[in-house]
Amino acid sequence: MKNLKRLTTIMIALLLVGTFATQAQAADKLDKIKCAFLLNFTKYVSWPGGSGDFVIGVVGKDPFDGVLDKIVAGKKAGDRPIKTAYLAADASADELKKCSIVFVNTDIGPVLAKIGSAPVLTVGDTADFAKNKGMIGLIATTKINLEINNKQAEAAKLKINAKLLQMAKIVE
Repeated sequence: MKNLKRLTTIMIALLLVGTFATQAQAADKLDKIKCAFLLNFTKYVSWPGGSGDFVIGVVGKDPFDGVLDKIVAGKKAGDRPIKTAYLAADASADELKKCSIVFVNTDIGPVLAKIGSAPVLTVGDTADFAKNKGMIGLIATTKINLEINNKQAEAAKLKINAKLLQMAKIVE
């Protein structure tokens, strides 16, 4: 009887460890997909002018745990080398405007107020991100779905390719 209890306890522990490992693997996979989306937006969005490094910024806590750095390493947006910048939630307007893409992992309101109408593509994965005046929301279900607020992108003089718009739910 004692051995049966011990065996049952061990089996439950193994099941729990397996469940947590599977959840962690799924989260890692989603993070890699989100990072790949950030990289691919460089191909499907047009920015006015621009020279020097093409910067993808992450505002707030880095949800990708360094994955973004690995994915963009050695890549270019057109002829511009892609770099990453990790910014505090209270980053200055100048810091934010140095980025071409900003992944917002904090309250979007102050970030948008600082960016204003600068040509910075705002991306986030919180509920209703695009409805709350962000440009592209990454909605995770069993896959990543896109919500695009094209009016916000146009106000920043960004042109989103029709192919990307067709893949997304358009919101205002």
